[in-house]
Amino acid sequence: MRFFDEDIKIADKLPLFKFDINADNEETKQVLEREKANGNLEKASRLGAVLAGEVWDLERMPLVLERSLADNDGVMLQIRMLYCFAVHVAADEFAKNAIISKKVLSVFNDVLKDNSPGFYAELENSGSFSFYYLEHRSQEKGVEGMGKVFAMLASKKDERAFEELGEKLYIEFVEKVKRHIEDAQFVD
Repeated sequence: MRFFDEDIKIADKLPLFKFDINADNEETKQVLEREKANGNLEKASRLGAVLAGEVWDLERMPLVLERSLADNDGVMLQIRMLYCFAVHVAADEFAKNAIISKKVLSVFNDVLKDNSPGFYAELENSGSFSFYYLEHRSQEKGVEGMGKVFAMLASKKDERAFEELGEKLYIEFVEKVKRHIEDAQFVD
């Protein structure tokens, strides 16, 4: 039996991003209670829902419209996958702390699962996250590497226009999530 890179899945199932309300260490419990009391957990929940809702608005992005990609189901699927990965990366990087990040991601995943179970199953089982995750962790090629992964997953490997599209989309997605986090005005 031959094995291909596509058969290997590095990133585990998305439910690993679930928010653990049953924190077992005292410091985490204190931070959790503080974030709950100051309203940050509620803001994180709303943010997760907003970010999940944007998955279905991606067809209206200028980068997508100018290339007439909204009618290409395979490419749009990968745009959505890249967006979801960027949400996870940006939430971990820019959220006030791990509790806020995990809450945002938990609600994000729950909303996707509830509103689009087919897409969520594809997201969870496709292996796209594994490829993006490996590239993100290696950081050898930076954003250029994310573009290459995007093009490969969109069945446009070695097509520089799609690599550049992936680079631009990734940057735009991360910045968009960062702005949403800033706009949420989490209390310190």
